[in-house]
Amino acid sequence: MELDKRLIKGLNKLGIQNLTAIQQESMVPALSGRNIIGCSKTGTGKTFAYLLPTISANADNNTLYAVVLAPSKELCIQICSQINQLSNNSHIPVTAAALFGGVNRQRQLQTLKSKPNIVVGTYQRIYELVKDRKLSVHNVKTLIIDEADRLVNKDNIEGILKLRRCFMRDIQIMLFSASISPSTQTTAQLLADNFVKIFTNERIEIPSNIEHIYIVTERRERIETVRKALKAANAGRGIIFSNSKYDTDETFQKLNYHHYNVGCLHSDCDKNTRRQIIDKFSSGKIDYLVCSDIASRGIDFKNVSCVINIGLPDKPSDYLHRCGRCGRDGQKAVCISIITENELKNVKACQKAFGINMLRKKFYQGKIVRG
Repeated sequence: MELDKRLIKGLNKLGIQNLTAIQQESMVPALSGRNIIGCSKTGTGKTFAYLLPTISANADNNTLYAVVLAPSKELCIQICSQINQLSNNSHIPVTAAALFGGVNRQRQLQTLKSKPNIVVGTYQRIYELVKDRKLSVHNVKTLIIDEADRLVNKDNIEGILKLRRCFMRDIQIMLFSASISPSTQTTAQLLADNFVKIFTNERIEIPSNIEHIYIVTERRERIETVRKALKAANAGRGIIFSNSKYDTDETFQKLNYHHYNVGCLHSDCDKNTRRQIIDKFSSGKIDYLVCSDIASRGIDFKNVSCVINIGLPDKPSDYLHRCGRCGRDGQKAVCISIITENELKNVKACQKAFGINMLRKKFYQGKIVRG
């Protein structure tokens, strides 16, 4: 089974000559209509791994043939952008609509009147529209769950299953993520069976071009330490992650006060504000982005040389997604975690999970040195 030749030409226009491992290994089972669990490290093109066969198999289909579930508005918008990119460069007339909460519902209903071929959205908004008979999914052939480790879990599976029951019993289901735990694989059996499991690297690895360091400080000193770290690391473009909205806001305010070119992104931002901040950071109009984990998944920012964590996440997989925002395309980068003594256990967990060496460091005369 092969891709539609128009898609191959479209990929060539995008400068893509060869498929990545996850894309190659997913192609035949996906085109055959098989259910798939696909796991591959961040930055390996998982979105194209499911979009290419889905679009190829339905190149001449004028109806709604696929639904993609994603955990955030930003990722929904990015996936739609990649669909449009493939359509424009291949000249296959595929259209997409993004559906998520927190925005004007009427506008989204207007986009559905154009009869998109692929709907990308959060499961809550899509289920709401299906239940209200504003969106019909009875004839959808493929259901895709992106960032499956965040959606196919105990917190979300009940809502996912409600939506699953709205589709045909024999619908093709594909799950993709950079990290898929055994519990996610077990929970996935509630959605379908006979999954083809594609793990391009059984041990999730972090690219070797990223340096990992941590600085231990008092809790009250963490945000001031961020400013010192940015200056000492001479970071050209950086993303600063925090575990709380309070730290996100305070860090933004302090950096802004010290005349850093910084933007702030968290769950309370409305759609337009989020879009503006992401566009400004992507285009280089903002040098630093302060955010919660909302920006760590799936969104591809170019030329990010530094990630700073204000506190480490409890799950090592979240550290993987955070540090994966820097060092794209093999560029040298550094991930700096600013922690308290109580978080040293999280350092050990990350080192064990990914086989990385996180070095303890400190400041000396404005420089970061071995601690």
